[in-house]
This record gives sequence, C-alpha cells and structure tokens, in this order.
Amino acid sequence: MKTIIIIYNIILFSYALYHLIRTIIFINKTHINVTNSINKNTKIIILIPCLEEQKIIKDTVKHFDKIINNNPNISINLITTEKEIQKDNNDTTYEYIKKNIIGKYNNINLIHYPYKEGYMADQLNYAIKKINSNKTINKDNTYICVYNADSYPSKNTFNEVLNQINTHNNPLILQQYSYSFLNIDSLNIILKGFAIYQSNFELKMGLLNSYFNNKLHKHILGHGLFVRLDYINKINGFNTKYWCEDIYLSMYLEQENTKIIPLLTLENMETANSISNLTKQNAVWFNTSSKCISIYKEIKKSTKKRTISGIIGLINEIRSFINWLFFPILLLFIIISSILINSYNLTIITIFNYLIYIYIYYITTIKIINHLDNKQYKFNIKIYLGTIIATFISNIGPLYSIIVSPKEKHKTAR
Repeated sequence: MKTIIIIYNIILFSYALYHLIRTIIFINKTHINVTNSINKNTKIIILIPCLEEQKIIKDTVKHFDKIINNNPNISINLITTEKEIQKDNNDTTYEYIKKNIIGKYNNINLIHYPYKEGYMADQLNYAIKKINSNKTINKDNTYICVYNADSYPSKNTFNEVLNQINTHNNPLILQQYSYSFLNIDSLNIILKGFAIYQSNFELKMGLLNSYFNNKLHKHILGHGLFVRLDYINKINGFNTKYWCEDIYLSMYLEQENTKIIPLLTLENMETANSISNLTKQNAVWFNTSSKCISIYKEIKKSTKKRTISGIIGLINEIRSFINWLFFPILLLFIIISSILINSYNLTIITIFNYLIYIYIYYITTIKIINHLDNKQYKFNIKIYLGTIIATFISNIGPLYSIIVSPKEKHKTAR
C-alpha cells in the first residue's frame, strides 16, 4: 500500500510541475496581435441562442455592439425559442428583444425557433438553415460564431479572429476559450473555488493543449466557437442527439484530425450562482462525456473509417471523465489508507502535495488570464481555500448524474 501511495504522490506532483513549466513556456512565447485586420471578404455571423434571458441579453448585446465597432461584415442573430413559456404576464425573451433591441442597433437580427421541443443545438441548426437560404453568401468565406447570452468576449476578439483567418488561410475551426470570473465577486467561497477550477480546466485542457497541438485531450466549446459555414453544412450542423453538442463535435474533429486554431483573446463568463445549479450543470456535461464510446461508434459509422487520431481522442475522453469522477475519491482513499497503515508521514506528504497541486493550478490560471486579458488578479487566500474545497468535491456533478440520472437537460438559472 505504501508503494501505491508513493506512486500517487509522484504522479500528482509531476503533473503539477509539468503544467507549471508548460504555462511558463506558453506565457513567454505568446502575444496577442490586436492590430486592426483588413479582410473585406470574410463575414462573421454571431449566433446567440436565448432561453429566458430577459435579465441579461440587453447588456450582452451592448457589449458585442461595442467590440464589433461597426464592422459591416459582422452581424448578430439572437435566436429565441417557442419553448419558452410566458411567466406572470412578463415578456418572453422574444418579446423583450423585439421591444428593446431590434431596430436600435446595426446588424442585429432576431430569429425565432418555432418549435416547443429541442435544445440549443436545434436553435443553432434552425438559424443556420435560415442563413443558408441566402444565396448571396459565400459559404467558404463566412464563419458561424456561437456565443451564450452571458458571454463577454475580449474587446480584441474580432481583430484577432480576422488576423488568425488571414494567417491560417481560412481555417475550418477557431476557438476562443473562457474563464469563469464574470460574477466571481457575488459568489460564496466554494463557488469562487469552482470558478478557479472551471477556468483551470478550460485554459489547461482547452487552450494550452490546442496551442501546443499535442495528443492530450483537447476540446471545443459551445461558445466562443467559430466554424466555417461550408464545414458546418458538410457535417450536417450541430449534433442534437446528445445534450452537449460541443463534446460530440470535439470527438468528430479528433476523428478527422482537424486542427483547432485557439484564440489568445479570452471570453469571460459566469459561474453558476449556487451549488445546486452548478451540480446540475456539471451533470449535463458529464452525461454526454460518459457516453463517449457510443459517440465514437456513431462518428466512426458516419465517417466510414477508423483513425488513429479518433481512437486517441476517445481514449482521452474516457480518461477525462474517469478522472473527473474518481479524482476526489482516489485522493480520499489515499489519505485514509495512509492513516490506516499508520504512515502519518505519508498522510502529511499527501495532503501537502495536494495543497501544492491546487496552488500551482490556481496561480497558473490567474497568470494566463492576466497575460492574455490584461487583468491584475492576485493570489487570494480565501479563494485558494475555496479552490481546495471545490476540487475535493468536484465530482458532485458526475455523482448526481449517476445517482439521479436526470431525464431533462438542466437550464442554468440567471
């Protein structure tokens, strides 16, 4: 048992050290090109699906209008849904947008998904169908860009997107990764810890893995995603069978060995405002991730081939959801085991090692955010303690998914 405990501690420390070194290399090598890019041919169509977003959509639109800076080649489509039910005689999001947004901004349109069934992917596919009906659009030079109603991308986002499109000669996929600090000041200590935990995952597993283009797990998101219109048409739009269309698309891209071009500008987004909301939100993500073998089989069938990159992507997805579910359980098992064998030195080493691991990923997370988004976040002992707790209970979403097995996709409350 001592050998297992020692091996566990070596692996945990080595992984933290590896991530620290990789972050230092990334920060030293990167800088954001914020110069205005001239690209008169490329068009960007932003899609923002909305469901019960009356409280926040106007501020989100103001933010996008400001950073688009009257670029005539960038437009916004707000996508409401018939699924939304009117409550207490208040306007639905569709009615609110018609009254307060449409006609007051340039290049902002409203698309209403006319069905009461379906999720975000269905709204997106409906909007893409509408866009495709415009025969004047050059589909290999037009990008569909997906954001959430609470998305706040960096002011330099679209300058960088156009620069990256020019540099990489119209790539198929670009992805802006995110951190979850938008509402951090209003959160309790544990949720602040989860804001660090989630941000670390997105920046470490998403941004850094895509930037270094290694064989580790990398993914795209359902927001901050730029897809060339002809490519999304080729793959028949976003998957609607699984709750998280981004996990499906991530595995599809791995199967096709399609390079993800990561943006160096970031998106700032909200963390769920309660443990209950966060648990249910994470359960949705885990529900799809845990079905990765079924997803892989479907992708292999649709592409009619088996690829090495697709198999590696499947292995990485399996490893990811297993780690999510079992990391806290294994940590607890190691600590209890060291106590039961009366090896208190190993108990202290394990706990100290865990604290070092959390410290490194907290520090590297805020260093990346400060570097890329021009922020001044500093180490905070209370948030550090919250991150220790949050990581230790980080599998509450997966456990909820397994035990409760929810039948409906949870909509995060605003």
